[in-house]
Amino acid sequence: MSGEQPVLLLGASVRALAESALRAGLHPICADQFADLDLRQFAEVIPVDDYLNGLLPALCEVPQMPWIYTGGLENHPDLLQRLIDQRGEEHLLGNSSDVLGHVNDPQVVHSAIRNKGINTPEYREATESLPKDGTWLIKPDRGCGGRGIAIWEDDQQPIVQATQSEPHFFQRRIAGESISAVFVAWAGEAEVVGVTRQLVGETWLHTAPFVYCGSIGPIMPEDSVLEQIAIIGETLAKRFGLRGLFGCDLIHNRKTGEVWFIELNPRYTASVEVLELGRQDKVLREHSAACFSFQQYGPFLDEGPESDRENDNFCANTPVNVIGKAILFAPQEIHIDDWPVKPGVAKDVWDVWNIRPVADIPMPGTTIPKGGPVCTLFVRETDPESALETLKSKANQLLQRLFDPGRSALD
Repeated sequence: MSGEQPVLLLGASVRALAESALRAGLHPICADQFADLDLRQFAEVIPVDDYLNGLLPALCEVPQMPWIYTGGLENHPDLLQRLIDQRGEEHLLGNSSDVLGHVNDPQVVHSAIRNKGINTPEYREATESLPKDGTWLIKPDRGCGGRGIAIWEDDQQPIVQATQSEPHFFQRRIAGESISAVFVAWAGEAEVVGVTRQLVGETWLHTAPFVYCGSIGPIMPEDSVLEQIAIIGETLAKRFGLRGLFGCDLIHNRKTGEVWFIELNPRYTASVEVLELGRQDKVLREHSAACFSFQQYGPFLDEGPESDRENDNFCANTPVNVIGKAILFAPQEIHIDDWPVKPGVAKDVWDVWNIRPVADIPMPGTTIPKGGPVCTLFVRETDPESALETLKSKANQLLQRLFDPGRSALD
């Protein structure tokens, strides 16, 4: 299963990161909001009664080791700084609070990208008056996964009112395909790890508009598109001193071939596992090597090569598979008595390259509110369109199974 070197993983949901750690030969110790059934079957789980407020107390007795934060924690700089004080910045595999202090300002980030000739949407401060004609979005300063984003056309919408109650800004809407790029950064340089198509606000997954709900990839952009993506990564790494894995949300206008930069995610992102599984590549090894030398941890990366790539240009390689990942949200309140799907994880040996039908499986007795995440679906296909259609079919089957226990299980 896992290697001898432990690594502490923190975030709202760390299952994907924990599997990446296993692929890198590490032993994951996890503290997250959900502590799902399948995570407990292959990793050590630290219970956290009150996810954000209880995180520091839950870690008091955990010995020092390398640690990684993921989705959401970068939006809580005070908590992150206390974690750094407790866990030690010298053990951190990721960006420091000083770096986050700069990249959490969207105006500063967009200005850096725009100065390199890359398109960015027009940005306005929250105090400015804008037409409510659907051409602008309202966004929270510290959003994650599309939370709080809405079209600025009806300020009586509950989501708009909620976003207006916190620091926010306005961004002009851009038409095109939503894609995501993952990079690994070190010493002011960045390499493109891969590109995926993003699933955002999909009604068949029963989520709100603009909410991230999955990825399909790797996809193979045209050379001109990849060149624009590479400039974005290099600019951000050099300007802000990023280290390790980070991601960017982008819009690709297929008619013009232009790439629009939308958002920076300065940590391990949800699409990394799609790239790993599609390429059969141990991406967390490169993240680890980019962050520090590990001299204090001895043979941290001794098992296997530093990278499984055939050459330095990851995107130039033909993907082994196209992986589809979709997060299913609850169309109404669901109480989980007994999970109706074969989890595929109760084995003597954990297969870190296995494509399971379902992940992030809630514990029996869990009540999921309407709009809450239920689980994550995976498929393996030969092309992105087939992956999308298979995901739709699997999502429909699972919902039928959840609401009709007499149906056969999803394979």
